[in-house]
Formats: sequence, C-alpha cells, structure tokens
Amino acid sequence: MKRSISKGIVNSLGWLLLLATGLSYAAVTIASDDTKLKAAFIFNFTKYVTWPPEVEQSNAGLKICFLGADGIDEDLGRLSQRQVRSMNLSLIELKSTHEIDRCQLVYVMSPELAKGVINLAEKKAILTIGDGEEFADRGGVIALVREGDRIRFDINLTRAKQSRLQISSKLLQLGRKVL
Repeated sequence: MKRSISKGIVNSLGWLLLLATGLSYAAVTIASDDTKLKAAFIFNFTKYVTWPPEVEQSNAGLKICFLGADGIDEDLGRLSQRQVRSMNLSLIELKSTHEIDRCQLVYVMSPELAKGVINLAEKKAILTIGDGEEFADRGGVIALVREGDRIRFDINLTRAKQSRLQISSKLLQLGRKVL
C-alpha cells in the first residue's frame, strides 16, 4: 500500500513537471509571438507617420532605436533591409537614454527607462513608442497596449504635434484611444 502511494506521488510529480515544462514553452512561444507582432506594428507605424522635411529628405535614412527591449532586436533587425518612402531603415540598440538624439523612432519596453526617454524626446522629431497604456498618458507618442490576447495602441496626438510628427488619419482611426 505504501509503495503504491509513493508511486502515485512520483507519477503526479512527473505530470506536474511535464505540465510546467509545457507551460514555460508556451510562455516563451507567446513572448516570441509578441515581439514579432510588436516589430510589425513598429514597421507599419513608420508608413503612417511623416517626419519633418529635414528628416524625410536627408540621406541618413530612418533610424529605429530600441532601449531596454530584450528579445525584440532580432525581429526588428529584419526591418533594416527595408525602406519607407525611399528612406532606408536602420536599427540601433541604445545603451542609454541620452543617445536618443541619433534616432527618429525609439521603442522602449522598460517602464523604468520610459520617463527618461519621454523627457529627452520632448519637442524633438522622435516617434516614441512604449509598452502599456500609461506610456501615452505620460507623454509618449504611441503606447502598445495588451487587451486580452490582442495588442492595440493608443496615440498621444498632442505630443506627436509637439514633436512635429504628422500621423495619418488612417492610423488615428485604428488607434484604441487618441489623446
């Protein structure tokens, strides 16, 4: 009797371990899908945002920067081979918030770094994109917001105008919330 109880416990623990392993694999898959989806959003935003003429007409291209965004570099890296309105896209991983002057678009995933990016980007032609509803509320231009199993976005149009960015009415219509 004692032996069958022990065997039952071992079997139960084995199933729990297998289930936990499967769940962690599923979590990794979901996280991977999230980064691919966010990279697609970021690329598509570049199609519907117009930067001031000095940016659009420069030969430097459009620099997409990311900060505190672990795991998205590979998915964003695929964008560096593309063009938007004849501007070549290039990808830069920033080490510090103080490097954002090199960028026309900054994606920041970390809430701890978001405030610094928002403050430094004020009145500069930089499209700031971050995670969470509060990003747009605090002055970021576009916030990626999770709604159930979907990712939506909020747009801070006031901040976009202060940054001399024009956002297409098509993108504004797709936004979850426009501030």
